[in-house]
Amino acid sequence: MVSTERLNKTSDRVKDSRRTMLETEELGVSILQDLHSQRQSLLHAHNTVIFFLSCSIDDVLAILLLLVT
Repeated sequence: MVSTERLNKTSDRVKDSRRTMLETEELGVSILQDLHSQRQSLLHAHNTVIFFLSCSIDDVLAILLLLVT
């Protein structure tokens, strides 16, 4: 009887551990998806800033060239 109880408790702990592992894995996947999405947003923002900075610099150089000539 004692062996059966110990076996049942061990089995319950294994089931609980497995459930916790699956929940943790699911949470990890969700976090990685969020991080990927945030990375994409940051890259898009970075590219947009670079684009507008390059346009602004080109505009300034064009104005300077007009003033010099």
